[in-house]
Amino acid sequence: MDAALAGLAGTTVGAMAGVAGAWLAQRGQVRLQREQLAHQERVRWLDDKRALYRDLLIAMHGWHDGIMSLWRSQSSDELAEARETAYRFGIEAGLIASPLTLVAIKDARRGLFAVQTEVVLRQVPPDVSDPLAEVKERLVKLENALRAELSSGAEQGDGARARAAGA
Repeated sequence: MDAALAGLAGTTVGAMAGVAGAWLAQRGQVRLQREQLAHQERVRWLDDKRALYRDLLIAMHGWHDGIMSLWRSQSSDELAEARETAYRFGIEAGLIASPLTLVAIKDARRGLFAVQTEVVLRQVPPDVSDPLAEVKERLVKLENALRAELSSGAEQGDGARARAAGA
């Protein structure tokens, strides 16, 4: 009888340990899946952002160059197209950008609009060496914000991959 009770107790303990082990394994799998989904969400737009942000910077600098050509009394034929392209890329980028990057995009766009108005209305004195100096600073801030967002997304992606590999 003692052997039967010992066998029953051993079986019960073994079953409970098996259930606990299965529960822990299931919990680990759910956590891993959650981390993988979070990682995918963080890096989902990374490749699209990289190309879009590059195109945005090129378009913003094209708009800058168009304003500079107009200020120098050269051709302003490409100014409208450059502004439209920069505005379109700015709106697209704003849909997937972080809040800080969105502020930098809007700030650069506001600066370009303001300077363009001054140049078109000829309110910039001819002795000013560079009426777009402030705009250049805003474009540098925009570039830094874009770079920071892209690098933080890549770092988060690398960290999640390392955690998933270690689990």
